[in-house]
Amino acid sequence: MIIPLILGMSAELLVGVGQAAPSEATPYGYTTWNNFFVQAASLKAFPLGVEPYMRIQYMDHADIVTTVLVDGIEMGAILQESMTSYEIGLSRPIFIHQPFYLSAGLAGSGNFVHWKQQVYSNYITIRDQTSPGIVAFLREEYRRDYHPWLDEKKVTMVIGLSTRFHYMGFRPDVWPTADWFADLSVDMGVRW
Repeated sequence: MIIPLILGMSAELLVGVGQAAPSEATPYGYTTWNNFFVQAASLKAFPLGVEPYMRIQYMDHADIVTTVLVDGIEMGAILQESMTSYEIGLSRPIFIHQPFYLSAGLAGSGNFVHWKQQVYSNYITIRDQTSPGIVAFLREEYRRDYHPWLDEKKVTMVIGLSTRFHYMGFRPDVWPTADWFADLSVDMGVRW
């Protein structure tokens, strides 16, 4: 029953990957983050082409392995960081030159960070923190229509490229990672 309901709506589903650059380095040096996301949008919920959307994103980076001095003794250290974010926002095309669409958007986000630092095998520090945030973005997409059925229903294939700015400076004093990230991501999906 739910599948016919979803297919009867006008919606967009996207999956994508990207790279994010934080505004500051970790305690062991600077590294870029990888992100993976799923996004769903309603296409006819608001007037003037405004599309509300929801996005779930996971970001992390490769473990940073280095040596640190503890009480004058050099020890091995590992840093692991990951972040899960939930966004709810609005998007609207600002320039259309078919089949290309340039959209801009703004969203509120909830962010959960897992931060783990391990020095040798004895000193382990774990910080799990949450913070609200805001996201602004520009997205360029290419759309191609397909008519898989012999009625008026059509499916539009979408390939997109987006630049996003995530700000998480509203965090508690113990927020363990960068205040903001800039990311570049690619995605593929369908609209119907």
